[in-house]
Amino acid sequence: MKHALTFLTALAIVATVAVLVTFASPALAGMAPANRAGGDQAQPLSLALHLQKGDTHQIISSTQESWHHASIQPADPVIEELTMTMETLDIDEEGNITAKITYDRYTFRKGPVSFDSDDPNGKPDIFLAAKSAMVGQSFKAKLSPRNEVLEIMDTDMLRQAILAKVGSKDAAIDGTRALSVMGLLRDEDTKEHLEYFLPPYSDKPLNVGDTWVQQEELSGSVSDCTYTLESRQDGIATLRVKGDVTEGNTQLGTMKEVFNIDEASGTIVEAVLWTETTSESTSISMNDRHEETRREIVPFVHGTTTKLTWRKLTKE
Repeated sequence: MKHALTFLTALAIVATVAVLVTFASPALAGMAPANRAGGDQAQPLSLALHLQKGDTHQIISSTQESWHHASIQPADPVIEELTMTMETLDIDEEGNITAKITYDRYTFRKGPVSFDSDDPNGKPDIFLAAKSAMVGQSFKAKLSPRNEVLEIMDTDMLRQAILAKVGSKDAAIDGTRALSVMGLLRDEDTKEHLEYFLPPYSDKPLNVGDTWVQQEELSGSVSDCTYTLESRQDGIATLRVKGDVTEGNTQLGTMKEVFNIDEASGTIVEAVLWTETTSESTSISMNDRHEETRREIVPFVHGTTTKLTWRKLTKE
């Protein structure tokens, strides 16, 4: 599972500073199980993907990203939604799953600016054009039963579609930058993007209250994540994740995640992911004669909240 720094990092280039996400805590609180002590816990739980060939799931990721700087007037947050379809193509003898992931829809909103890939009259800029170009494109991935992304395949058409969308004239500069924004420049980046939607499962049977630690690295930042099986009830297991985001010896922030997982299939039912990181910048005040009057270190806070929902499309 990759924390929420992946998905929207480069939008800071085109977005002004925005107010810190305020709905993160209520969303997390809403995901927390109110009273699940009565679930069937007679046997330890072995979390694993158990899919059948032909199983198809719709995945919707809704993300709100905001920035806050004490010396700059807050602006509107960035709100994005990405809809995908994951179809199970094959399962090998070891239980590894080959899946086809197709991007179905992309929407964007920041204040009065909005974009919907379903709108034929939409005119996205260079960054949104790259994301809208994903719609209708697919790639393949091999997943282990533990929800690990083992391999990414068939991404050439996806990259070509993005470059064609941004225009051949600007492909050398803006096209490469746009691909970096999407995390689709290399297969490794596509792998990180997909891992954003997939929490890694423990390789041992779990009882309620058991924990395990997973170190995750992304764009130079490292998060030591502690996973806890918080509850089980009515065939749904709840995982709660906490971690510190660090770079070198510096702690940048914190991340929290809550996953409700279907025990039978090992797929996510819904999840909320929240990340907040803080960096420092220097604020300088000057008088009319351009003389420095004050210098101070002020925090720059970046927050993201993502809600994931999975829905099975094939018949039971």
